[in-house]
Amino acid sequence: MAKEWPDSATFWRDKRVIVTGGSGFLGSFSELVNLGSAFEISIKDLTETIARLTGFEGRIVWDTSKPNGQPRRKLDVSRAREWFGFESQTSFADGLRRTIDWYATTGGAAGGGQ
Repeated sequence: MAKEWPDSATFWRDKRVIVTGGSGFLGSFSELVNLGSAFEISIKDLTETIARLTGFEGRIVWDTSKPNGQPRRKLDVSRAREWFGFESQTSFADGLRRTIDWYATTGGAAGGGQ
């Protein structure tokens, strides 16, 4: 299974770009637009990356008796790119590192970090 994981800083920065896109911009909006990086990573690779970046030395156990959900999910960000020049500014690796650092600093408390 693979998914896309946009980071929160990119999401909120680009949400401001879209919302403040100009006079009448949202008034003519009738279609959904995906914001993301168009980067896809498997759950296994994500888990192993998080374990490595956090220094986790335990054992990862996969329960193959459970459903594994949707096999793939990758956002089509072409509308965002075409309609208002959206391009994610944060790589997956940098966003994940910043998220881990934020969590280590704040314990995941609301309002902490950026």
